[in-house]
Amino acid sequence: MKVGIIGDRGNLGKKLVSILGEKHPFAEIVYTSNTAGSKGNFSEAEVFFLAMGHGESKKYLPSIEGRKVIDLSADHRTADGWVYGLTEINRGMIKAAEKVANPGCYATAILNGLLPVKDMVSNVTIVAYSGVSGRPGQKVIENGGIERYAKGREHFHVPEIEKCLGQQITSFEPHIVYPLWTGIVALIKARLETSPGISSLFRNAFEGE
Repeated sequence: MKVGIIGDRGNLGKKLVSILGEKHPFAEIVYTSNTAGSKGNFSEAEVFFLAMGHGESKKYLPSIEGRKVIDLSADHRTADGWVYGLTEINRGMIKAAEKVANPGCYATAILNGLLPVKDMVSNVTIVAYSGVSGRPGQKVIENGGIERYAKGREHFHVPEIEKCLGQQITSFEPHIVYPLWTGIVALIKARLETSPGISSLFRNAFEGE
């Protein structure tokens, strides 16, 4: 498949170029663009990845109307007409979709931990820790250690978590940890309404994933 990448110079865009350009056997990058300019053949691309900052994607959508688009930002994760790109629950829909909203990093870790038991839990509280790659330029990078940067329900990943769960969570507290660069650990606490064989629920939910 011939691929276009809008925003190939940022953290996400660079990683995407590496994956699709060097490791993916069925993808060919035919167009890239960034604030400094563009390269390649725009009209040749069959699918576009939007690797822009939050709030930037909408300005590019009119120019790629009619092509498959995968938005890596948070702009469309709860929007009508977009398929939420978490493969564990929407693999079939993603294959057929014209518009895919890539899930957030924290949301992916948290939802994979909760979805198998989502109809049996309440009072969900989450404390999560990630590497610093998603939030460059933070003081914790200079000083080292752990820094919480949101509490309650204020973090922008909360709406997509709640939409997939079908319920409101109590709180989500994300932290960045230096010197870790990537990776996420999520500690999830919840009230379990019933107590069947939990391990089998997770095995069945993720078999083949």
